[in-house]
Amino acid sequence: MTAPASPPIVISNLWRKIPRHIKITFFTAIAVGIVVHAFMLTNKLPNHDDLAHLFSAIDFREHGRWFLTYPGGISGLFSMPWVNGVLAILYIAVAACLVVSCLNMRQSIYCALTAAMMVSFPVVAGTLNYMQWADAFFFCMMLACLAAFLASRYKYGYIAGIAPLVLSLGGYQAYFGVAVTLLLIVLIFEILQNQTPWKKTLFKGLRFLGMLGVSMALYLIIVRLTTPETGLTSYMGVDKIGQIPLSELPRLIVAPYILISLFFRFDPLGFHYPFIEVIFFACACISAALVALWCARTKLYKEPIKLALLVVLLALFPVGCFIVALMNPSDIHALMIYSVVMVPIFALNILDAYANQGSYKPEKTTHKMIVRAKRLSAITNLACWAVTAAIALCVFTYFVFSNEVYLKQFITYETAFAYSTELVTRIRETEDYAADSMIVFVGHPRYNPKNQHLEDIQLTGAQYDFLSDATVLSGFLEYYLNFTQPRNFSQTSDLANTAEGAILANMPSYPGAGSIAVIQDKIYVKLSD
Repeated sequence: MTAPASPPIVISNLWRKIPRHIKITFFTAIAVGIVVHAFMLTNKLPNHDDLAHLFSAIDFREHGRWFLTYPGGISGLFSMPWVNGVLAILYIAVAACLVVSCLNMRQSIYCALTAAMMVSFPVVAGTLNYMQWADAFFFCMMLACLAAFLASRYKYGYIAGIAPLVLSLGGYQAYFGVAVTLLLIVLIFEILQNQTPWKKTLFKGLRFLGMLGVSMALYLIIVRLTTPETGLTSYMGVDKIGQIPLSELPRLIVAPYILISLFFRFDPLGFHYPFIEVIFFACACISAALVALWCARTKLYKEPIKLALLVVLLALFPVGCFIVALMNPSDIHALMIYSVVMVPIFALNILDAYANQGSYKPEKTTHKMIVRAKRLSAITNLACWAVTAAIALCVFTYFVFSNEVYLKQFITYETAFAYSTELVTRIRETEDYAADSMIVFVGHPRYNPKNQHLEDIQLTGAQYDFLSDATVLSGFLEYYLNFTQPRNFSQTSDLANTAEGAILANMPSYPGAGSIAVIQDKIYVKLSD
């Protein structure tokens, strides 16, 4: 019997087997992730949802997310920035390794930029604002990448990929687009390499399509089996998934093309500085030229069926990026568009392909052709430098934008804490105050801080007035100020025909003098009319 090897030997052997570019990808994602998101990881910056789930298990079956509770349980029941955040970055790092492996990227610089882009994309900052389930979300994104990796690398991987893709859908449905775009890029580059018969590529695409369709069908079946008696929520059209009217299809098919042009040209989400839009346009033109040049080098123009298939796949790429528009006809928010990160990764894959191919060498070696080839190689190298620098600059601007969001959340928290501290102090200083008295909050909090610079920073989850909801205010008072007195919430209309209502009608709204009063052994706080 062979004695088992010691842990150091096993780990050392495993370490040597990991390719260098995969190690670079993983550790770049970890390093960049910590640098970009350090402020969020080392501070507790709650928003309304994080506050509501500060100490709770994740149960979102009514959102069709029946799997989310399981990866969420890895980080425990508490919303802890360092634990949840580091796990989220770890999952993104693994996902980045799967992406570069799936796309056969080998050049260290492009693998590193892929990792940096995936971990700095502003959707990550938006998701970390919902810290209580951020790690669970990115675990599901990692599963989507795993499904694409299995399908693209192994003969029967399209069957093996069904399980992780179903689980990914059961955690957060929008990551379905990550798998779709990855598989589209795989097919596009298989055609560009021009080393595989078009029928083989077509059949591979059909297998991919089968995996995607079966995964979605199984997910919907499990949703029906796990949905609570109350049914699916109508939030963001979750209850309409798989029920899109045929009359809506023309509009929904066009929607991804509009959305992707809006994202990179008009930037409705505010992710980019104005000059970045010009850079995006230049990068798009350069990338298109590089693809066209690649087609010329591989003589793809001599195979019209392959060329037509390439055009179809390129046309489908925007649909893959915004496939959430087909899955969910309702409004789309920033957390749902992580798959758009595959656009710059597609460009990086093009650069990686050029770097792996090396300098172009003409078939004939006449002096004129050699000079022409050198000029073409020089132009190609300059184009690759331009796109590389542009994506690196984009990563830096995402770093800046993410920390603007975190600063907004920090000031929001400080403002909310000051407001709540004053409110509790005013309640306790009320004449005839008793520690066991029922607190009745009437109306809605008039907590509406004004700072135009912060209000201009828009990202899903980064509210500047998250205490404007009475129940959120109640949770903030309990969790952050230990104000645990019995409390209730009413509207002015609920008390209109009561003695208390008559008194409240003559009281000013908080923080006006006299906005807090003891009425029949209860402390009433008039927040608004």
